[in-house]
Amino acid sequence: MINNSNQVQDLLNQIVERAGQRFSSDIQSSEVEQVRELASSELKNFGAIFLKRTSNNSAGKRTLLLAVLPDSDALPLAIRWAAEVRSSLAEPETADLFLFLQILNITNDIAAQVEADEQFCRKYVIRPNETIASMLDRSFLAPVYTPPTTADSSTAPIAALSDPLAKAFSATARDHPWFDSENQQVWRSTLLSGEAGADIVEQLVAFSGPNEMTSS
Repeated sequence: MINNSNQVQDLLNQIVERAGQRFSSDIQSSEVEQVRELASSELKNFGAIFLKRTSNNSAGKRTLLLAVLPDSDALPLAIRWAAEVRSSLAEPETADLFLFLQILNITNDIAAQVEADEQFCRKYVIRPNETIASMLDRSFLAPVYTPPTTADSSTAPIAALSDPLAKAFSATARDHPWFDSENQQVWRSTLLSGEAGADIVEQLVAFSGPNEMTSS
């Protein structure tokens, strides 16, 4: 759900597209509307969306707040909104609150300062000369890594040596026969997905199973 901005709509659309099959998107429920109503009347261009992981029905939702601001002076309006929303959320969903911002004429330094401050929520700011897509690439909505099906024999050894995960996986596979190439691909995709630690552990345990995880 959005309020009065094509820029916010574009951001919302790209988030929904990125969510894809990994998350279900909620932009119209009464809960989303309640989140929007917590914003100050001075905040003009904003929106909200809930994302919930499709692979785990028991997992909580992620609350994403979106705002386009005319300048950095309007930033307190968005921060105050995030604080109000956080106060309304039940634990542990307070840990899954995100604020995505587009602040017109912002500098890289100020954008970095905003992102470094994680009070109330995790924040992402579109940097100068950055696109929405590249900002999302820095978030948990980054594309999941898919290992190539083939590799150039001239570059594969170099890639393997420069990849710390490849080294760790190789060492693990020597001691644990169950950790074959299929398992390694799933583990790599999951570890690089940008998900929260608890979600990563849950996915890996669900895929590998207790017998494999404890076998030697």
